[in-house]
Amino acid sequence: MKRIVHFLKSQKAFIIIFLLCFSYWGYLFVNSQMEIKYDAVDYEYLGTVIYQHGWGQFFKQGPNREPLYPWLIASSMNIAHGLDIPYQQVQKFLQIIILFITQLMLLALLKKAKIHNAIIGATILYFGFSPAIVNSTFSLYSEIAAYPFVLGMIYFGYLSWRDIHVGTLSKVMWWGILISLSFMGAAFVKAIFQYIFLIYLIPYGYVVLYSLIKKDKGVFVKAFIFIIVSSSMLVSSVISYRFLNKYYNGTFDFTNRYDVNLFGTIAKRVDHLSPQLMMAHLASVPGTGVCRAFFSEENCKYCEFFGMDQYRAAILPELLRNRSITDGEDRKRATLSFAFEKISENPLQYFFLTAIESLKMAFWESTQIGFVLYPHFLKQLFNSMPIKNGIRLLVSLLTYFSLFYIIGQLYRWRSKLRDFKSDEVAGIQIGFFVLLIIVPFTGFYALFPILTRFALPIAALYLFCIAFTAQGLTFGKKLHKKPAQV
Repeated sequence: MKRIVHFLKSQKAFIIIFLLCFSYWGYLFVNSQMEIKYDAVDYEYLGTVIYQHGWGQFFKQGPNREPLYPWLIASSMNIAHGLDIPYQQVQKFLQIIILFITQLMLLALLKKAKIHNAIIGATILYFGFSPAIVNSTFSLYSEIAAYPFVLGMIYFGYLSWRDIHVGTLSKVMWWGILISLSFMGAAFVKAIFQYIFLIYLIPYGYVVLYSLIKKDKGVFVKAFIFIIVSSSMLVSSVISYRFLNKYYNGTFDFTNRYDVNLFGTIAKRVDHLSPQLMMAHLASVPGTGVCRAFFSEENCKYCEFFGMDQYRAAILPELLRNRSITDGEDRKRATLSFAFEKISENPLQYFFLTAIESLKMAFWESTQIGFVLYPHFLKQLFNSMPIKNGIRLLVSLLTYFSLFYIIGQLYRWRSKLRDFKSDEVAGIQIGFFVLLIIVPFTGFYALFPILTRFALPIAALYLFCIAFTAQGLTFGKKLHKKPAQV
């Protein structure tokens, strides 16, 4: 064990780790295929619309899915046309670049948090071989595009938090711009980040009020300007995009689907549940396979997207017909109104099932996400019961344990959140911003049925939590005082 730790501390180890990752990705680049089905069909279609007909047609057919990933596909199609190769080859190459950039950002974040090199090496190696993360790189699904933006929120959040108190106004404004760009990029991949941004600003709002009470003019000005700069950029981009939808398709909205999906989810969760269905919901938390080991396929499907679709299709059209609602804007407002009215029918059960749904987010690792056709031996490996169940169980347990650990450490060392002189508290402050993303991300997604791939935009944050926990439990205070350098 000492030899392994010593090796991971060396410069050579990081070179070998990156070479191993590139070798694996290169092998999959040549020997895997994107499987175009389900949502991937829609992403490919939207990319084709942008490539062949331009953005005007994209908006005319909208509101559509978030635009950044379809634009990336359209760019791949444009490059592939010039090279006379299938666009999916270009798409896979671009997504490998995104994966590598994210890996470098995770490395930088772990270094900034004073995590030991041995743990950093193990973490970035696992990131490069994680079945779920690598799957997202070689499938035509949008999660991969959000990875670097999410880490940007954490890194620039930590820097802005310190510079608001001890840095210059120009630095604070610069961090505000970069944080806004991070949320902007993430929101144009997953619209939910525009709402997470509101939660993200709460600590900065607290700083504004606290500095006002303490009459600390310097901190007050920097915190206030930071909020103005970051929020004005993000809000203006989101509103501009909504106006484009309004101009082209008559709907002042960012994306589609969320209103009808929210109604279907709420209608399902407030309906009467038998004890068997309630237990099936609990069994579905670790995954579909666990649920189907104890309950029928029909009951397990009810706990997933299928149940939401059933209620949406059975109840919503009649409600809209009774109100004679046909216009798009009116349909959206009415659908959301019906959804929130439904909660009052059985609020305790609704919030209980929503809390149960949120537990699925930590089960982010899986060899069975699908959407990629792997080489035969790798497919057999991923289908092996010890591998597919063992990896998922182990990583999920580590994720849960690390979340509880980091929450406990943040509470224990909460006073360190206001320590702006020492770099040794960087891990605690970065951990605070990690939770500031994980918690609302989980809460917003729990309003809908959660699939494994929905958690992937924050998978790197889970790995940070695991590394932070390993640092505290394995190396302890000694290495917090004198961290090894990469």
